[in-house]
Amino acid sequence: MKCFSFALSLLVMLGTSVSQAYFTTAESGEIQPKGIHKVGFLPQLKISNGGGMNFTGFFDTALNDESSVRVHLGTGDTDFYTGLSYKWIPIPDFEKQPALGFKFEGIYGREGSENLTALRVHPLISKVMNTDVGTFVPYGSLPLSLVNTKSSSDTTVQIVVGTEYKTEDYPNFGFGGEFCLNGSKAFSYIAGFVTYQFEDSKGFQFKRRK
Repeated sequence: MKCFSFALSLLVMLGTSVSQAYFTTAESGEIQPKGIHKVGFLPQLKISNGGGMNFTGFFDTALNDESSVRVHLGTGDTDFYTGLSYKWIPIPDFEKQPALGFKFEGIYGREGSENLTALRVHPLISKVMNTDVGTFVPYGSLPLSLVNTKSSSDTTVQIVVGTEYKTEDYPNFGFGGEFCLNGSKAFSYIAGFVTYQFEDSKGFQFKRRK
């Protein structure tokens, strides 16, 4: 409960002030071990539909070896949004086999006087790549979304590629980047994110591995 209370406080601080800025994937098919939680921050730059910046805070926790949940909150080009997602990876990354699964997401947002809701499905594929400079996890997705407002209902499609990155020097931190190309009735963007993971029993630690 302490972890969830902290996460909620962090997200509220980040989301005090997006046109559909919540349309990001921002994670691979990797599932962190149960009992290890992750908080993150994601800035997003829209490169179509007039541009604009959006900012998202999120909190992740694993349910079991093949699923996790994420709660997120954001602000920027759209006034406010929040949502919950469930990631299910029934086929893990193993030897030459990539991780395969889905991310299911529900979102509520507000833009001016207009309320927005969105239901999203992200098919996910990713593969861990260990290199001399750290571990990369390239991923891809083709998110499909049903977006509803008081005046309209649209189905959108996007094409997403990105990667997560970790270095052994800072084992609690992760980094990532993502590029999205508009497929239909959405927008293109580039985004980056940074995450920090911690255990229930140890709390927050900012140590550099020697």
